[in-house]
Amino acid sequence: MSTSIPWLDSALAELDALERRHIERGLDPGSAFRVLALCARVDQAQAAGKEVSLPERLRSLGAQVEPAAHISRENTLLARLDALLAGEDDPFGELLDVLLDIDDVASVEDARGRANAAQRMVQLANAYLALHPLRAGALGGYADRRLELLPANASIRELWEHVARAAGEAAVEALPPLTPRPISVMQQRLARRLRAARKLEEDVSQSPVLKWLYAPAAADRRDEAPEGFAEESLVGVYREGNELTVQVNLPSGTTAAGPIEIHVSTRERTVTWAFPITKASRRTAIARLGTVEELRGRLLGEGFSASEGGLQFLVTLSLKEARDDA
Repeated sequence: MSTSIPWLDSALAELDALERRHIERGLDPGSAFRVLALCARVDQAQAAGKEVSLPERLRSLGAQVEPAAHISRENTLLARLDALLAGEDDPFGELLDVLLDIDDVASVEDARGRANAAQRMVQLANAYLALHPLRAGALGGYADRRLELLPANASIRELWEHVARAAGEAAVEALPPLTPRPISVMQQRLARRLRAARKLEEDVSQSPVLKWLYAPAAADRRDEAPEGFAEESLVGVYREGNELTVQVNLPSGTTAAGPIEIHVSTRERTVTWAFPITKASRRTAIARLGTVEELRGRLLGEGFSASEGGLQFLVTLSLKEARDDA
């Protein structure tokens, strides 16, 4: 069957392929577990109100391969998560992979009636995520899309909700469960740092300038970008001559803690572009995106085209507490 949701279509297509492989030569333990994880995801989406259901033959496949399925150990997954959170590579790489592995295990445990085990693992994962709120926050847009396919009672919701928030207060809340004793002075200092950590996110997909950029024929059918953004907006994209610029209006008491990032995505993939801040004040941070030709060439070079439609643009900026003497 086909749905209107690419992620679910992909899951069902992969299950079909695994079924054929099982019939031909059987499945190894890892592939058997993959069947269980994909079945759980389809069932979750149906419980979340999506128009999808797992065909009986695929449900039967899950029952057949379950005894052979190998489930990753909780400690192994959490150790990987801890190590990857401490790294500096693209969070949409191995870090996202291990979060999806944790998602798979928790979803399968739920399906097996072992929600307590799933919830314990998710709580421990959240504690690690709390120590790296900026790394977690970079995946906020992905988390929002995953949450759309999860019912309210799914154990893994807590993890993706934590990633979606990725704010200092959420991070501080996760500190006390790390130890049954009063938290140490070091942890108190860490809590203060986490409380100050923030990440600004703004979906600018409806920006007339960006719509015109990747599909100029659809924007008044003329080669002239619309005006920029309203003053009350947090983030805006505008054009000055042949140059495109992004401006972020900083929340009170904060300053930029890194480059302005634009995440360009479809349902299937996301590409992140980082732009150094070229002009900053107490109230704004501005970055030059490049010329119209440069950006159109970059979109094409990444494989994005106007024919795809539905491109999403998410602007993010890591923030830190502004110092009075800055």
